[in-house]
Amino acid sequence: MRLLTPHDATTDLLIAPTPAPCPSPAPSDRRPDPDLPPPSGRRSRRTRVALAALAGAVLVVALAACSPEQDHIRDLANAARAANGRPALAQDTGLDDKATYVARSIAASHTLTHSNLPDGAPPGWRKLGENIGYGPSIDAVQGAYMNSPPHRANILDPAFNHIGTGYATGQCPTSSATCVYTVQEFGQY
Repeated sequence: MRLLTPHDATTDLLIAPTPAPCPSPAPSDRRPDPDLPPPSGRRSRRTRVALAALAGAVLVVALAACSPEQDHIRDLANAARAANGRPALAQDTGLDDKATYVARSIAASHTLTHSNLPDGAPPGWRKLGENIGYGPSIDAVQGAYMNSPPHRANILDPAFNHIGTGYATGQCPTSSATCVYTVQEFGQY
């Protein structure tokens, strides 16, 4: 568990997170409208730029919602908050990207090492926190967070209003078994 306020920040490195892979869309069976003229094959530059921007926006939305494991981690944190009279944390795709990067890094190294909190966090934060853990399941890790006073404090902190979650699998640090690694990145914006 780590907390950071802007007064503690040192931002000399930015992380370029790798988003979670999303499934490929199903092939379309739409046929062209017979009342429309065939495409000329030439589009104006403005049209091409608009289409590229639209495709990028669709990709961002698809990446933000492609991991049911991340949703489950967030849902468990928000359920704990609700059970303790706290408002739900809003999903933050920037913090999701950071959390995914951290989860993949700790799973690959088989060690629990906290990130430098401001690295990869979206700008404008006033307070940041991070929980990292591993175990046999997402639910087991969440239970461990709630049984640890510092991790529980992060989850229930009323100052936090955003959350990003990360998930990865890898070898457990203490055995050859496979573990799940979860990361919760908290932000006050």
